[in-house]
Amino acid sequence: MEGEKHKVVIDADFFRHTTDHEIGTGLFVKILQDFKYEPVMHDYVCKVELKNNVKLKELIDAGKIEIIKDSDYLNEEDIEDYKDYFVQAFEHLNPSLFEGDPLKYGYDGTSYEESLGEIRSFYLALKRGYNLLLSDDDDSVQLSKFVNSSKHNVRIKDLFNLLIEDRSNGGSLQWKDLKASIPKVYKNKTIFLDKIVELYIDSKKK
Repeated sequence: MEGEKHKVVIDADFFRHTTDHEIGTGLFVKILQDFKYEPVMHDYVCKVELKNNVKLKELIDAGKIEIIKDSDYLNEEDIEDYKDYFVQAFEHLNPSLFEGDPLKYGYDGTSYEESLGEIRSFYLALKRGYNLLLSDDDDSVQLSKFVNSSKHNVRIKDLFNLLIEDRSNGGSLQWKDLKASIPKVYKNKTIFLDKIVELYIDSKKK
């Protein structure tokens, strides 16, 4: 897996799936190292969706993940475009009309199950020119189909497909790196779990 490192946007579900069941952040870090990814995260995901997450704080303190605010990349002339995008994306993913200020909405922590992190993360990727969002949320895929064009394209990769790709590319991950998290992450998705077990355990027996 040679090549220059490039930045990728991380969403909350992907971060949780690679850290919640771990003692530390080993799986998260190893995946990024194998693919030479440098992680960035939207400030909303950090402050609201992963509020008080000790493992995220450890990575931030160690300088291993970059947190980006709207004000870091939105200029005055970008605001109206961002607001238009936010409203359209929100109404595409949610069964209600949007009301409020896109720049402030949800930061008080009272909005749930509205894909606000994915909406903001996707726009961050578009605006900054990052072509990859690591997300385990199905709404990210729906958003990519709604927003992507030939001019602007952000790909979505989930944990399952990254693990398959890592194995196919001869990455460093072994079952010992996965056994704490993967059975719990995919306990209700036995097809996914069986495939990972086949690649990381059963393939050695053949």
